[in-house]
Amino acid sequence: MSTRGKLARLERAAGVGVPCLDCNHHSILYSDLIARTRPDDLLTVDCPACGFPRSAVLAGFTERERELLREYMTVGRRGRTLAERRRWFALQIYVLILPGARAVREVGEAEEERLRAVERPDASTRWQVKVLDEYRAREDIKESIRRKKRTPEEEERRESLRAVSAPTMAVIKAVRERELARGSEPDMPAYWLRLMAGLEPLIFGYVLPETEARLAAREAELRAEEERRERERREAEERRERERLEREERYRLMREEREREGRERRERERPAASPATVARSRTPALDSEFWDTEPAPEGPVKIPEIPAYDPRSQEADVSRLADHVKYRAPRWEGDTDY
Repeated sequence: MSTRGKLARLERAAGVGVPCLDCNHHSILYSDLIARTRPDDLLTVDCPACGFPRSAVLAGFTERERELLREYMTVGRRGRTLAERRRWFALQIYVLILPGARAVREVGEAEEERLRAVERPDASTRWQVKVLDEYRAREDIKESIRRKKRTPEEEERRESLRAVSAPTMAVIKAVRERELARGSEPDMPAYWLRLMAGLEPLIFGYVLPETEARLAAREAELRAEEERRERERREAEERRERERLEREERYRLMREEREREGRERRERERPAASPATVARSRTPALDSEFWDTEPAPEGPVKIPEIPAYDPRSQEADVSRLADHVKYRAPRWEGDTDY
């Protein structure tokens, strides 16, 4: 056996030099990014689980953010007082939401998508995808364990952790409720800046001026964007209303034009009336010569008497009625009702 093989066997037996699942996951996602980064922009620390060296990319971080990242990765959970442990817990969330950390995570997500999208993977790619699946399965198991019923010892440990994380979780809850109260989909850059502004008093004791300036600039951009969308919405409504009125006016003119053409067509198609037709169409009701021009009688008008009714004979006395009332001409042949 070669010296390298013997050394590997001794390292495996001692548990030294063999990367754990976290280190394998980190190297698979960020090895290309680490290879492209200058050594001055890398921070190398030993993994607390396996002792394997792990490099973190510091490119894209400010000097203050680099110091915070070094403190987070080197100091760890060590803290003598509750205030120090609370500060470390807030620092843990703070370094994860920094713009540089989000950019690094986006690179890792893109690399994972690329590996999973390979149609004909080789042995190395299959091993990398297998490690990614194992890491995801372990995270799912952790989440399921978190949701299970806890033993008294686990509850006690959770209460101690809750005492450490209470200020940080209160900040996260307040920022989340504020975003939900807005009613619309939250703007993630503004959400991260508000969360950073809430965590900085727990870490530094005050909100950094650059964070306040970036948050104010982002809120101004959001207000301008909201005003632009509102203006576009009003312009769209006015345009739709104007188009509707123009469409109704156009339809009205078209309808009047069709009616005018129809009248003209009917006038052209109507035959000219002959003198005989005009003579036959004259009626006493329409010609003025048939109108009664005799003036109305002056004084009271005598109303004809109503014939008395004899209940014994069940007949009415019509002796004093005029002949044209007593005798009615038949309305048609066979009419005997008179």
